[in-house]
Amino acid sequence: QQDKMHNNEDIQPEDFSQFIERFHSDSLFQQQRLSESLVLFDSKIEVQVPPGGDKYDASYSWTQNDVIVNLLEVNKNKQNPEYHTELMFISDSVICENIFIPKSNRTYLLEFSRVERKWLLTQLIVNH
Repeated sequence: QQDKMHNNEDIQPEDFSQFIERFHSDSLFQQQRLSESLVLFDSKIEVQVPPGGDKYDASYSWTQNDVIVNLLEVNKNKQNPEYHTELMFISDSVICENIFIPKSNRTYLLEFSRVERKWLLTQLIVNH
């Protein structure tokens, strides 16, 4: 009977509400759930525009550490009563979490996508 339960768990897609709670409280789990093609935009990091190019030619580079530092800040501010959280259900497999201070530019937008029944962070936008 336990085997049936384990098999059933493998078939069922991961519950988002359980995932998101663990994602914000367990840093190791968080690192395991970063998409390999994660897009990060942090308004503090300078964008490099090539000579003779325009903003559409800009390159933006970040490291794994940039992601970890930003996520620590996200987790801390998510607990701050000044910040509000909204979930936007884009589709069955894409959910965005907006953590923000109303009437200000401070916002964190996290996009999660379900890949093979597991939720992954696919995009993180940080505006300070």
